[in-house]
Amino acid sequence: MRNKFDRVPLDDREEILKLKTWILSLKMGLPRGDDRTRYLFEIYNEYFGGNVLMEESCSACLGKVLRKTNEFIQSYEH
Repeated sequence: MRNKFDRVPLDDREEILKLKTWILSLKMGLPRGDDRTRYLFEIYNEYFGGNVLMEESCSACLGKVLRKTNEFIQSYEH
């Protein structure tokens, strides 16, 4: 079965997996204004969001991007 995250290029998959420790250390969700947060929003908007663009200024969007990133990481862990 094909993984729903396989559209994400291999280089980006590796970059996201490198962020796992940082993501797991977050107590209050994704921090606004952080380069890593911006990167995860770019990935979300490019590959997961469809026609709906998530914006970093939106609290609900921060949560959605974090949940999708965690789902992504879990899908690639063996």
